[in-house]
Amino acid sequence: MPDEFDPISERLHQLDPGGAMKPPTPAEIRRRGDRMRRRNTTLAAVGAVVAVAVIATPVAVFAGGSGGGNRDIGPVTDPPSATSTPSDPLEDTDLISVEDLPALPDGFEPWTEQPGSPGVVLTCQPGPLDSLGAVEARSREFTTYITPGEANVSGSTEPTRRIREVVLRFDTADAAAAAYDEAQSWVEECSDPIGTTEKVFPNGKIHQGSIDGADSVFRGWVYGAPEFCPEGCDAAWFPQEGVALLGDRLVLLEYTALAGPLSPEGQGDDMEGLLAATVDRAGRT
Repeated sequence: MPDEFDPISERLHQLDPGGAMKPPTPAEIRRRGDRMRRRNTTLAAVGAVVAVAVIATPVAVFAGGSGGGNRDIGPVTDPPSATSTPSDPLEDTDLISVEDLPALPDGFEPWTEQPGSPGVVLTCQPGPLDSLGAVEARSREFTTYITPGEANVSGSTEPTRRIREVVLRFDTADAAAAAYDEAQSWVEECSDPIGTTEKVFPNGKIHQGSIDGADSVFRGWVYGAPEFCPEGCDAAWFPQEGVALLGDRLVLLEYTALAGPLSPEGQGDDMEGLLAATVDRAGRT
């Protein structure tokens, strides 16, 4: 006869580092907390709607007075849903423009808009964005390069700074929230980056919070740039990657810059401002 299953012993075994399952990572714990917070917020909203419906029902019945009889008080209807109304189809105005971009230091050409690619936006995403299940996507990209001259003796016009953005729209807010959890793991862990074959390292802490009511997170990474110095130098790419959730819409954003050995001064502050601009634009439904 098989041994009786003991759920407590099984759980302790799972938490044992030598067991079959490892304890969740801090990033996974944060994401679980985010999901619980969003679910509790939704449940609280539904509870408030139901409470209002329950309180209002006796008022409608008693308003008939004592006239007796079987007065028809109308059909009973379900309380209104707490789910947000689906947003409108995406437009170009839902994306950031040149006026939203950070100022450039001396020696750079002005930002130039390029054709966007809705499939690949983040260096750290593991594959095309189709896997997230959006029903619509719009993207935009901006690049700049060091002005040829004393600081750019090669005269190369290859982009040395790039900003990529995509706005995704989903059938429901729940679908968008699930996609946010997935994209958040890309930003925080960068375990299988599609954008480079170089080794990727974290560059700074995870910035997590809320922008005008939208859940958001961003983080910096760094990896080598051998294409700019094949014989070896301290040049590296410094991508700042972020994601924000706005109802049934999801914004993904990357601001990457060529520098070395340290990231460009103020890049993190610029990224925070950019993410706020994307939330403002994408939230104008």
